[in-house]
Parts: sequence; structure tokens; C-alpha cells
Amino acid sequence: MNGDGRGVRRRISPGMALLACCASAACLAYCCMSLVRPHGIPIDYAGFLRYPATNAVLPAYLLLTYVFHVRYRVEEAVRVDIRRELLANAAHLVVVDLAEVAVAVAAFAAMQAIGGTLVAAELPFLALLAVQLLMMNASVGAVQLLLTNCGLVWEHVTAVLIGWYAIAMWLLLPLAGEPVRYLCWFWQPVAPDWRSVAVDLLLPFVGYCVLMAVANVAVFGRRERLEG
Repeated sequence: MNGDGRGVRRRISPGMALLACCASAACLAYCCMSLVRPHGIPIDYAGFLRYPATNAVLPAYLLLTYVFHVRYRVEEAVRVDIRRELLANAAHLVVVDLAEVAVAVAAFAAMQAIGGTLVAAELPFLALLAVQLLMMNASVGAVQLLLTNCGLVWEHVTAVLIGWYAIAMWLLLPLAGEPVRYLCWFWQPVAPDWRSVAVDLLLPFVGYCVLMAVANVAVFGRRERLEG
């Protein structure tokens, strides 16, 4: 226990933390490599959401949320307000999401600038890209948190989610676009304007977040019984 009575985060081994950080860096490097020959922001915006977003940005996010997650030990859980664990993990999901998306969008913009395709009139595409990447990470991160609140191990949940999106995307590519769209609803390219993003993505995303928040709170309160 800390001197102020708060629980201590379950420690991640230095080797695992280093591996996760290296894997995250490799994922972002892959994002840059995918844009080594930029075709312009409108074209690359759609391509980035279809491939590097799911294959690189999302795995890096899930790895980082795993590294920074909080899990009280049994002896800590009986001496502190256990709800702090849920709040801390939810806060980590948001902070890591904002930080990682900022880096990914900055890398995207840098590669466009290096390729000479960064046009001032197309800068709003960067904001659209950032919003959709934020929704992508948050939507899957909420599932990750829900499954761990059910008592599953963070490592296992993280590995399964990364594998699921990598393998499922690969298997669904030969099919028509609808299966992929349903799997990756919040980060599929739509008409590149704020109206389309707000109506088709943001409004459903708000409702999704409300449902996932209620589910996480409900499951977290029953976790001991679920585990027992």
C-alpha cells in the first residue's frame, strides 16, 4: 500500500513493458512505411483507415493500455474503494487514446509533408482522421475493459483482440465491403465531410459509449461473484 492509502498497480515486468513499447513503436513505424509514397491526403486518408489503422494503430493502443492498466491485489481491494480501479483504467483508456492518435496523425501529416502532398485546403482531413482513430481505439478499448472486468486476464484479452482484428480483417477482405464495415464500423472511411462523420459515426458512437459504460459499471460491481 502507498502512504496515502491507495492501492498499488499490479506490476508489469520490465521485459513485458519494454516489449509492448517496442511493438507499439514498430506499429507506428509501419504506419509511416505505408505512406512512403503519399498520393494526397484524401486518398491516403481512406487507405490509412482501411489498413494501417487496424493493423498498426489499434494493436499499439491495446498493448499500451495493457502496460498501464490497474488491477488491485486482493489485500488492497479490501482496504480501498475498489471503484478507483475502474476509474483509473477508464482514464488510462482515454489518455492513451489521445496520446497515440496524436502521434499517429502527426506521423501521417509528416509523411504527407515530406511527399509534398500536404495542401492547406485538405488539412480538415487530418481532423476527420483523428476523430475516427479516436473512435476506433475507444470502441475496442471499451470491449477490452469489459472483458477484463468480467475477470479475464488482461494479457489474454489483449492478445485475442489484436489477433481477432488482424485475422478477421484478412479473412473478410475478399468479401464485399459490408462485413468489414460492420466489424470496423466507427473507423471505416465515409464521405469525407463532417456531416457524414457526425451522423453516420459520431452519434452511434455516443450511444455505444453509454451502453459500454453502463455494462462496465454493472459487470465491475459483480466481478468477485463472476470470478468465484
